[in-house]
Amino acid sequence: MGAARSATFALALVAGAVATAAPPAPPATAAKVRETIRLAQLPGRAGCLNAVDENRCVDTTATAGITGLVVSPDGRHVYAAIDDGAVVAFRRDRRTGALKRVTGTGGCVSDSGRGFTGPRGSCTPWRALEQVGDVAISPDGRTIYAATLRKRGAEREDHGVAVLRRERSTGRLRALECWTRLGGQGCKRAPGDGERLVVTPDGRQLIVGGTVEALLTGGGTALSTFAITADGRLSDPSCSRSAVGPEGACAAGPVIAQLNAIEDIATSPDGTKVVIAAGHQEDGQLMTFTRDPQSGALTAGRCLGDAPKGSSCPAARALADPELAVAPDGRAVYVASGHEEAPEGEPLRFKTSAITAFTSEPFAQVLGRAGCVLSIGSRDRGCARTRRFRGAGGIAVTPDGTHALATFYFSGAVVLLRRDPATQALRPVGGAGGCLADTSQSVSYPVKQGCGRARGLQAPSSVVISPDGRNAYVVDDQQGLAVLVLR
Repeated sequence: MGAARSATFALALVAGAVATAAPPAPPATAAKVRETIRLAQLPGRAGCLNAVDENRCVDTTATAGITGLVVSPDGRHVYAAIDDGAVVAFRRDRRTGALKRVTGTGGCVSDSGRGFTGPRGSCTPWRALEQVGDVAISPDGRTIYAATLRKRGAEREDHGVAVLRRERSTGRLRALECWTRLGGQGCKRAPGDGERLVVTPDGRQLIVGGTVEALLTGGGTALSTFAITADGRLSDPSCSRSAVGPEGACAAGPVIAQLNAIEDIATSPDGTKVVIAAGHQEDGQLMTFTRDPQSGALTAGRCLGDAPKGSSCPAARALADPELAVAPDGRAVYVASGHEEAPEGEPLRFKTSAITAFTSEPFAQVLGRAGCVLSIGSRDRGCARTRRFRGAGGIAVTPDGTHALATFYFSGAVVLLRRDPATQALRPVGGAGGCLADTSQSVSYPVKQGCGRARGLQAPSSVVISPDGRNAYVVDDQQGLAVLVLR
């Protein structure tokens, strides 16, 4: 969704030799398969954290400008990437899902060493974190990877990856190493730009994708890979660049003819498939790659796209500005797509706003209206329509694979959908327990009835679900974070 969030194939990307990672720590509480789920907000002030002291939420500046969020595999901690140069740790109550800041300097790492509005020394200082975007965590929970951006003079900007080591018992962080495309200033040199990243399920590889923002700031759209060593550090980088944008990104790598600006990256649970959501605004595409678990090589597979012309990808519906989620069994891919226009002096025009469903084998959109639901976009042909929800932004699937959660930015809403394991289709859950909505004045198109009431959800842009399936954490672009309960 353009206003709410911050890219054929004959390709093989080889990550080089990789070290065997330590086995991931088992979750404290395994997710149980539940036939029926209802959505609620954690009661009291703990139900939301807000940087502007509104909506009877916990008042904390640590949630201002969240650009990425992950829950540790053991469910003990939540880590937030902050656009203004920080990674912040929260301790999670595994019974209720409530969050509290981890205390001490290791509770946050920031560019200045300041704890946001606090004094210098409130955070561990690290110049590599001038700006922070996406964030990912290793399967063993010991290492966090953050996409970074640093200023290099008046017009040059340098994208990279910062690596932080996590102390699993306390959640505290320490700086380990950094990589950037231009190198220097204490960082190693990376082969390309990137703002989206994912760690493979075996913990052996980091995959980084360059977005349209990287392209516009002087870099380009590249797909990079790093091997991950036993201590979480990165090695053996390689990349391939898109035909879109300047040759400065990954100049020595092969060109991927159909790769556009990368919006999101996800892997199958067994790590043998990689899915990339690409495109920007009105045009979108999904690209699949097969990954060799031993070598880390990525070989391009099929693509689907909704570009009106000039694309060799078979057509799919409602893929503008896409965000991804892969089902835990690997049998389905779900996409939240949103693009709108704002003519001066006129209401928003929603070109695309929908949740779409795809089968993995074969890789294809689910047929009929079930393959494209909760749509209100003028370009979303053949989709199941809605009148209530506008601005699809984020999507996540519960660990047991029975449900999905979708956010709708301009309606201040989170919607619960039931997944059909046979067809992979999604169907909205009815009743007040099937959706939550904020009706405060700052919501552009509030949901008047049919949803449970929520606080701190004025502009929900993304959502993550805890490994035990008990909680969902929703990032609100108006400086907040909402804590939801799946019961």
